[in-house]
Amino acid sequence: MPVTVFFIIIGCLIFSSFMKWLLQPLFTVPAVFLHLLIGITCSLLVKLNVAPVVSTVLFNPATQQALGLLGWLGILLMMALGTSVVEEKRSKFDHSWRKVVAVSMAGFGGTLLVATCVGYIISLYQPGLMGQLAQPLAFSIAIGLACAVTALPVLVALLHERNEHGSAIGKLAVRVAVLDDLWLWLVLIVLLGLIKTQVDPTLHIAKVCGFVACALCILKPALASLYKRFANLNETNQLVFGLTLIVVVATMSEFIGAHALFGAFIAGWVMPAPVLKLLQSSLLPVSHALLVPFFFITTGMQTDLAFAHTDFLFLAAGFTVMGLGLKMLFVSLAARATGASWLASCELGALLQCKGLVEIVVLGLMRDAKIIGPEVFSALIMMALLCTVLTIPLRSLVKMMVLNMGQRSVAFSIKLHK
Repeated sequence: MPVTVFFIIIGCLIFSSFMKWLLQPLFTVPAVFLHLLIGITCSLLVKLNVAPVVSTVLFNPATQQALGLLGWLGILLMMALGTSVVEEKRSKFDHSWRKVVAVSMAGFGGTLLVATCVGYIISLYQPGLMGQLAQPLAFSIAIGLACAVTALPVLVALLHERNEHGSAIGKLAVRVAVLDDLWLWLVLIVLLGLIKTQVDPTLHIAKVCGFVACALCILKPALASLYKRFANLNETNQLVFGLTLIVVVATMSEFIGAHALFGAFIAGWVMPAPVLKLLQSSLLPVSHALLVPFFFITTGMQTDLAFAHTDFLFLAAGFTVMGLGLKMLFVSLAARATGASWLASCELGALLQCKGLVEIVVLGLMRDAKIIGPEVFSALIMMALLCTVLTIPLRSLVKMMVLNMGQRSVAFSIKLHK
């Protein structure tokens, strides 16, 4: 059976790579979504009883546990090593940091607030949609976070594929997404900790803030000094040093009631830059190619896109409107208020509503913590798919509409002067 599972997964990965190459001329499709669709397809085959071997092999509890562990290992490495993008960008902040903070807080905070209010109304009228351990406030905050997410890795990949990562709008979008990621993990870890430990909220928030402060203000300088003292370490020892740091910080994060992924995220921030770059070049490609797909395939297996049910369609449509429309609206207004043109503001809003990899990881955490129920989880997965696929087409549409409106305004002004 393990050999059968191995060949099935390898075949799925080869097929997803072929589909990405085939669809690339039409629109940009993140590979993680193709992995997710493979898992959804497997789930559908089992439901229709079309391929009994899929149910026997892939949905075996032991297989699911093994695939899940491999997937979470990949996500753990991705959270730690993916922060190399954050490290590179945050060291280049200039006088525009006020604009970055304003747009991030307005876009993330505004979307979080409004979507949380909508989530609270849903929890009052449809309590069955909440997870088993969730209270109305926790459920509504989870909905708000899901709508406010900006997927930094997917956004960077989209900008690189269109060769716009060096443009002014691309740099600003990445900087805002970095801060959005920080707010996301801080709020999420506090929420998960309160559900998991049932401790006093003030005490838990203080522990998380103290953990972050100690990591950035004490551990980071200490590690930089230690690395300078032993700068002649060979690559093997540097790899061991980096992996040990990730495990230790992730364990400390789990110990204080936060999630291990948050610790991995912080480990990437405090790790010396040379070690981080070495780990990224050595392990990140392997993690992305062989480990991370397991997470998204198993997530897809647990997703039920019940298109025949009106409630699912209503939830998916409503969440998509909030996740796409609210984020675009608040980001665009904030960017315009800081002096950007309407065109640049609307383009920025279209880019920052992008969901993707981070969104799915967050949804998986909230589902495992039993904050959201399976129906809401599936509807939010659908929202993530739609928002990400629509990112580039939506930006092109917004650009065309704003330019068209500008031309009409100029023509109208000329007509008035005549």
